[in-house]
Amino acid sequence: MSREMSFPEIQARMANLKLYAIFMRPTAQYDTASDAGRELMRSHLQFQLEMEDRGILLAAGPLDGAGRAGTLAAYREAVPLDNERVIDASGMYFLVVPSREAAEEIANSEPFEKAGWRTHTLCEWQLNEGTAIPIVKEMLTTLEKSD
Repeated sequence: MSREMSFPEIQARMANLKLYAIFMRPTAQYDTASDAGRELMRSHLQFQLEMEDRGILLAAGPLDGAGRAGTLAAYREAVPLDNERVIDASGMYFLVVPSREAAEEIANSEPFEKAGWRTHTLCEWQLNEGTAIPIVKEMLTTLEKSD
């Protein structure tokens, strides 16, 4: 920007797009070194790729190196809870879906969640600024056409 914008001009540029962020936390059962854990990880990654193929997954991945933690204890060691940490989460994903209920249904159907190996926190996120706006607008347009 080379000139100062008025507040109404700034407001006019806000995208005001509603997305959903799901923050995942491991539970005491979480153990990706076990046979069951490896299968759940395979199922989880396939779940994520299927959402990507459906055009509803904007982004996903581990936080603060927690992807290398195969158990709750390893997660706590790698990413200790303290006053600096805003949220207790080992990973997150952003969904472009029509409602909070749809996002909650998806979060509850994630394989680790269904098995009781993870829990989640769902947050509505308002995307206002950034280079992701055209991508999200295209995702929403495609979603509306498929309804």
